[in-house]
Amino acid sequence: MFQLATIFEKIKEDFFENQIKNEDREKYGLIFSPFSTGFTYDDFLFLDSNSASENAQKYMDELLEFSQIANTIPKEKNYWTISDQQDYLFFPYGNIVQTLKLIDVDTLNTAMLCGHPIFEKALSAIGGKSQNTYRMYHLKWTELMRTRDNLLQKPSSLNQQEIEAQLKENQRELEQTEAGWKLNGNKEQTEIKVLGIIKDEFKRFLNKLVKTKGQLETLVRTHAGTGSDFYLTSCTPNNLYKGDDFMWKKITIGKEEIHDLLEKMKTETYNDIIDSEELSDLAVESISFELLFASITRAWFDETLLESPFWDINILSKEDIAIPRFTSKLIFIRNVEFQAPEALHVNKELVKSVAKKSAGPFIIDSDSLDKTGKFKLHSVNKALNLDRHTVLDVGAKLNRKRKSGRAKPVVNQKRKQFVALAGRVRSLGNRKPLRSRPIKKTARSRAVPSTSRRITSIPRAKTAETASQKKAEQESFQLIGVVSKELEAFPTPIKNADYV
Repeated sequence: MFQLATIFEKIKEDFFENQIKNEDREKYGLIFSPFSTGFTYDDFLFLDSNSASENAQKYMDELLEFSQIANTIPKEKNYWTISDQQDYLFFPYGNIVQTLKLIDVDTLNTAMLCGHPIFEKALSAIGGKSQNTYRMYHLKWTELMRTRDNLLQKPSSLNQQEIEAQLKENQRELEQTEAGWKLNGNKEQTEIKVLGIIKDEFKRFLNKLVKTKGQLETLVRTHAGTGSDFYLTSCTPNNLYKGDDFMWKKITIGKEEIHDLLEKMKTETYNDIIDSEELSDLAVESISFELLFASITRAWFDETLLESPFWDINILSKEDIAIPRFTSKLIFIRNVEFQAPEALHVNKELVKSVAKKSAGPFIIDSDSLDKTGKFKLHSVNKALNLDRHTVLDVGAKLNRKRKSGRAKPVVNQKRKQFVALAGRVRSLGNRKPLRSRPIKKTARSRAVPSTSRRITSIPRAKTAETASQKKAEQESFQLIGVVSKELEAFPTPIKNADYV
């Protein structure tokens, strides 16, 4: 049912048109979840610090959960799940910040800097004619040095007299270039300015580093229930607990646009989260939903530190500092609706025959099908009345369970298990209570031993009528994926510079 994929294509289109500048497009990617997870506005009360005093345990639980969701490092490009392997941004970032070696800027010279990107940036920052003249001599000198290195690397079996003659001519041209460089190319003055700019940049880097270290020390928390360390993380808008107080973007995809999107999109991108055979006979004339990108804010994280050449690190396992990409935004949607008035009766029979069946990451609820041919898609946990953490935990284990590099078989298996689990929960909720026997009185009553294990009771399933009536209240919005941002390779130390 690849009509579903047009939702994700439309979200991508909106992001790249309205959320970022064109020059940054290559750094970003949108990754969607195989299991849509529903939240209520109250699940985000942790964004309001005043709520901490009302229910401290709930407040800390939500802080931990959001930090893990927002800081999971996206490892896969075709699907996103929360990590259960401690792949959280704050761990490798903390390893870098706490154990890096700093450059000794007093030992820097232009010979070390030559060829490094920071040298070109500093040269461009000078501006004016002196920069252009210096660059002309610098380019000629660089080319001559490259020719010299190539001559020195030629095998000894070649004509050595010819190679020596070429080296002698190369040396003569280098000396002439350097003389002209000093006389007419403002060499010394320009290099003094370049070194000054780089040293000032190092001071700014050091100030950022000191600030970041301080934030890492003050913003760490330990969850009492699990003993897990995490770092306080927020988002903008920071009042998601008041979801109707800010603007959600209403998007409607008509029949023609659905066709156009299907024509141009790469369907293999969504193979892991959408089954093309699933509900393939379902008629769709329009799709509508409301969209919100929530930007992640981390006072303890500064990506510019990672891209700086002013640090290096000694470490045995590069995995301990690996951050190929990080989550920049969370993708929330709500009120997801399909509409096909002309195919009302066909869809009605089809949807009812697969009541509460998966439709990609969503669940189709047959109770929501109305007389206009409109039906809603809900999250897995809200539609099936399952605990949200159950859905997140199953997704977290996906990477370990999949085989042969394919996620789809495991995803499909888990969807079936979700539906089956919901059925068992529903049957338990509808089961009549057993008639209790009268308790015989004894001379002594035995105390029940206490236990530290927390037992979670199975939530009682609500009736179909109640669930249909209160669906909008139960599910404020759905987390459907993340926006990831790639980082440049690091570290990028300056060759032959001293790091201590």
